[in-house]
Amino acid sequence: MSSDRDILPIRNLKKAIKDADTAIENLWQSLERGETSDLISERIREKQAEKEKYLAELEKEERKITILTEPQVLAFLDYIRKLPNNDVNKLRAIINNFVNAIYLYDDRFTVIFNSGSRMLEVKDIPLDDIETALAGCSGVLHTGSLGSQLAPPKYEGRPLWASLIF
Repeated sequence: MSSDRDILPIRNLKKAIKDADTAIENLWQSLERGETSDLISERIREKQAEKEKYLAELEKEERKITILTEPQVLAFLDYIRKLPNNDVNKLRAIINNFVNAIYLYDDRFTVIFNSGSRMLEVKDIPLDDIETALAGCSGVLHTGSLGSQLAPPKYEGRPLWASLIF
């Protein structure tokens, strides 16, 4: 599944190719009207070389994109589902695939989820609500510091963030 960032270079190259085609067509029309043929012929060659360069770049960019089939996506999701809930790789996979952005403020945060063609945004979640919900929890999934604590939690004798580095 490609993001807009992945598709943007392809869109730009296709636009550049279209612009080069338009310029070449305009130059041919000028040549047909009998305008200075040497200069126009040179410009046509330049534009054609430019178009060839763009076509080569477009082919290279299109080879970078991986199109996943539905069975491949389902197999990946099934693999993630079968991992233990406290597996760091499972947590990373879920976040990397389903969370687009998290904006953290002093007293609240906003989460933006990948959800098809448009993003799903959950705005202004109060941090106090999260701290209250996690107050009675224990275990690997809930070992983060509450906002009222000064230091990060320890996990196996080292800070939790050290074990979560990607």
